[in-house]
Amino acid sequence: MAVAVARGRRLQRAWDLYLLPWPFTRAVVLVGEPLRPGPADEPEGLRLILEARLQSLDAEARRLLG
Repeated sequence: MAVAVARGRRLQRAWDLYLLPWPFTRAVVLVGEPLRPGPADEPEGLRLILEARLQSLDAEARRLLG
């Protein structure tokens, strides 16, 4: 899942870089395909796939927002 907002503040001190949107701002929320790991999948490989998917969703949300 990725979220982009036109106006807001990102709290840098939070571990997850919490995003606080301003009231009445435009936002885009995208939800990607679920990642369904199999019993033979390596954790590092899954992490890399998940990271790539999240980066792609984030870029698409920002693009759609303009």
